Amino acid sequence: MFGVSAAGVTFASTLQASKKVINEGGEDAKAEIEKLKQAYEDLDKRSKLILRVLLFLSGLDLIAAI
Repeated sequence: MFGVSAAGVTFASTLQASKKVINEGGEDAKAEIEKLKQAYEDLDKRSKLILRVLLFLSGLDLIAAI
């Protein structure tokens, strides 16, 4: 496509290096997203527990149980 020239070789090597960096960045982003999902789930569990305790202490747990 570009032929064998200095510019073509430089472009191809730059393109390959960029592709590698993008792929590594994508893997890092996926790992970070998984950590954030887990943190959100943990927060959600804690929030549910707090809500249940508040309902129980206020006497509204009977309403929530129905």
